[in-house]
Formats: sequence, structure tokens, C-alpha cells
Amino acid sequence: MLNGLEHVGRAIDLLTLSEGTLVERLRLAMPEFRLSLADPDEWPIDLFPLAEELDEEFRKAQGSAVDRPQARKTAEHLMMLADSVTVLLSEAAHRQLGEILGPERTAQS
Repeated sequence: MLNGLEHVGRAIDLLTLSEGTLVERLRLAMPEFRLSLADPDEWPIDLFPLAEELDEEFRKAQGSAVDRPQARKTAEHLMMLADSVTVLLSEAAHRQLGEILGPERTAQS
């Protein structure tokens, strides 16, 4: 489940660490984000539709000049989605750790 989602992290890095205006950074980040959509099975089932909506939101905005308010809204959605992915992956890892170590050892971590 992690292979495609690494692109979400890279998109966030491009959005937050690159130089340029918000619009320019978003234009760098979204193609990387789109790579994460290549395999829907990589996504947590409830987040993939949100990822598709975000991609569609950006594609529509690209058709016209992307203004700062639209870029900000899309950037915020991308960051919220990335946060949700991180939380779900962390919970899944914790569950797997519990299966390996047993419930009494997991409660201590």
C-alpha cells in the first residue's frame, strides 16, 4: 500500500519546500501527486475518492488562470489529505505491530 502513496509525500515536499509563489509550487506538486493515483488499490478505500476530487479540482483550475485563493484552497486540501493518509498508515502499522508482538507489548509502545 505504500508504493504509490510515497508520491503524496513528495508532492507535499514540493509544495512546502520549493521556492516560488504558492501557485508555482502547486503546479510543481500536482503532477507528483497525480502519480499516486495510478493504482487505486494503493490508497485507503475511503481516501481515494477524495484524492480524485482534489485532482479534478486542480485540473479545472488549470483550465483557467489559477489564482491565489484557488491555489490556497487546493494546497490546503492536499495537505489535509496527506495528513489523513499519514494517520491511517500509522494506525495500520500499529495494528500490524500488535499482531506481531501481541497486545500486551503493543500497549506499552
